[in-house]
Amino acid sequence: MDELLDQFVIEATELVQQAADDLLLLEREPANTARIESLFRAVHTLKGSVGLFDFVPLQTTLFAAEDVLTAAHRAGEIDSVSIDPLLAIIEWVDSCVRHLKTSGTLPSDTAVEAVRLRGTLSQQTPATPGPIIAGSTPGWAQRLFERYEGATVALRYVPRPDCFFSGDDPIAILRAVPELLALDIAATAPWPAPEELDPFTCALAFEAASAAAPAELEQLFRLLPDQVTLVGRPRQFVSTPAPVPAPEAQGRQTMRVDVGRIEALVDIVGELFIAKNSLGALAKQAHQIVGGLALARNIAQAQETLDGLAARLQRATGDIRMVPLGETMRRLPRVAREVSAQLGKPVDLEIEGEGIEADKSIVDALFDPLLHVLRNAIDHGIEAAPLRKQRGKPERGRISISARRAGYRIEITVTDDGGGVDIEAVRAAAVHKGIVSLEAAAELDEPEVIELLFRSGFSTTGRISDISGRGVGMDAVRRAVQKLGGRVALDSTWQQGTAVTLSLPMSLAVSRIMIVDTSGDRYAVPMESITETLRLRSGAINRVRAGEAFVLRDRTVPVARLADLLGLPVKRRDEELVLVAETSRGRVGLVIDSIGDRLETLLRPAAGLLKTVSGISGTTVLGDGSVVMVLDLEALVR
Repeated sequence: MDELLDQFVIEATELVQQAADDLLLLEREPANTARIESLFRAVHTLKGSVGLFDFVPLQTTLFAAEDVLTAAHRAGEIDSVSIDPLLAIIEWVDSCVRHLKTSGTLPSDTAVEAVRLRGTLSQQTPATPGPIIAGSTPGWAQRLFERYEGATVALRYVPRPDCFFSGDDPIAILRAVPELLALDIAATAPWPAPEELDPFTCALAFEAASAAAPAELEQLFRLLPDQVTLVGRPRQFVSTPAPVPAPEAQGRQTMRVDVGRIEALVDIVGELFIAKNSLGALAKQAHQIVGGLALARNIAQAQETLDGLAARLQRATGDIRMVPLGETMRRLPRVAREVSAQLGKPVDLEIEGEGIEADKSIVDALFDPLLHVLRNAIDHGIEAAPLRKQRGKPERGRISISARRAGYRIEITVTDDGGGVDIEAVRAAAVHKGIVSLEAAAELDEPEVIELLFRSGFSTTGRISDISGRGVGMDAVRRAVQKLGGRVALDSTWQQGTAVTLSLPMSLAVSRIMIVDTSGDRYAVPMESITETLRLRSGAINRVRAGEAFVLRDRTVPVARLADLLGLPVKRRDEELVLVAETSRGRVGLVIDSIGDRLETLLRPAAGLLKTVSGISGTTVLGDGSVVMVLDLEALVR
């Protein structure tokens, strides 16, 4: 894909999302003029960008959509029957853009689909713009009329500062003005110094006089109603003043940077952390040298200074990769609308916390698990309207997606007010599928039954639909979240609803680890998995069936000995050192021999033979140059 097309894909994706957001809101608030203008600009800019390429089906279809939006802009309200065909066009453009991104070409059926979609708009004939009577003639128009007696129309055209990126050419537009008598050009603001001048920003205003019929100019400028004011003699036409950008919007500058360059910078920061950690080992070596105390102290001070600088650099590079969760969440209302329509279950979707930021790789990867949870909530959670009415609930179901910060993590919870999990139905399905025996199922408590929902291929329904139940269940959600260093929890109350919570790290660039020792070998454990450390008398750890457990604040916590999990010799002591870790199956106590340093370091994914080893998520390099394996506690204690 060439650079220009690559840039188009990025901008088109943003414009499509903006247009979809506006349409979904206008479905509830059809007279929201601000949203109508926002939608018009998104479609107009998208049409202009498409015009840079030979994508005629896209351009003609967007032109038809723009005609409908022009009528809506004039009327100050969008016709409700236009929402579905417009949204269908936006969804189609989105699929075309995604196809461009992967293959560099449009889908083979683009031309046929374009004709069909334009047909859905055939009954949405835009109203012909009519003149709007004004109380008085503006001063600038009056001056033009006084100077040119033959003028029938005065016009003022103030292009948007970013008009070039919308596919507009102000000079070409003005050249098309029929019977042009005069043209005055002025700057909208004082000119900056030459070195500060942005050649890609339009900072001009145009005033012109024409002897043409007002209707001709109305047709010429019909797609720029927010930027042009036409004044007839003696009446005004299209009296919509061009908005002036807010000062802060004019001063704010952004720059697109290739993701590969940011990734390279993050890798360098990770290497810096490894190099910085080596100073600690040097300080210890210097301390052991006769007369090396002063040298050790100087190295330690240098490390402390470097620690602060490295932390600041890590935060700065991390901030570059941080994007709002809204980039993923904003795509979900379209899904909810589509699924609820297919199933005949009216649903209201509420989203909170879109402004919370996380690493871009996490935000991008979140869409698929959130998509599946949302589909499940509508398909399996929300009851049909008659049943909801029978249970005393509103006929419209309610689903909320909320995000919040929790320390170094983010938590996203999808809550529905549906029927909840039928515990007995889950038991029966597990027995029927041979996952557990009838006797074992009877002994499972409620949390253990809910845990069965995360078994591969598990479902309580025998039907397979396009919505959910396609052999990809909550196990796929858990796997996707675990790849990001996160965990999934499900909580449900029968006939009241279900909440699924995804807990993930905010960043994957640099991780906090704890070095532990067992049977003479060193390993690293992710700090976010550890809730506390304990020293327990051996008598406090009791045998329970085939395993061990201890009681912590009136809760039974199962025990796993790290040496045993790794196939190493187990040493039992009168006093055991225990790491209490949080996993998707609950808390577990991990018995180790000793605790070493706590570090921030770059984790390298498992490669080669380590890829096939269960319980190892990657490796890292310590300050002394040694390589240690980073444990995947989820896989180890499964």
